[in-house]
Amino acid sequence: MVKDGKFQSTLVTRLVNTVMFSGKKSTAQRIVYGAFDSISEKNPASNPIDILQRAVDNAKPRIETKARRVGGAQLGRALRIAGRPSQIVGRFVGLRRWDGNKRIEHLL
Repeated sequence: MVKDGKFQSTLVTRLVNTVMFSGKKSTAQRIVYGAFDSISEKNPASNPIDILQRAVDNAKPRIETKARRVGGAQLGRALRIAGRPSQIVGRFVGLRRWDGNKRIEHLL
C-alpha cells in the first residue's frame, strides 16, 4: 500500500480509501485532513496519527466467531483473531465501511 502524501502513513491511506465514495479521493482527503486539523486545534500537543492508531487499536475486533456443527445444531465458536496486524486492521476498516454503506442505503 502506498503511504499517504501528507503524513507518510499507510493507515491514513486506508482511512482515506474507506471514506472515499464514487472515486472522489480529493474529497475524502479533505474530510480526513480536516478531521486531523480539528484534532490538532483542540489539543496542539497531540499527534493526530497517534490518536488514530489508538482508536483503531481500541475498536478493532479481537475475537471472531466461526460456525461449528455439534449434534445437528450449528453453534458459534469464539476464536482469537490470528494473523498479521495489517489483516486485523483491514477487518476493522472493512466493518466500518460496511456499516457506513448500510446507513447510506437506509437513508436513501
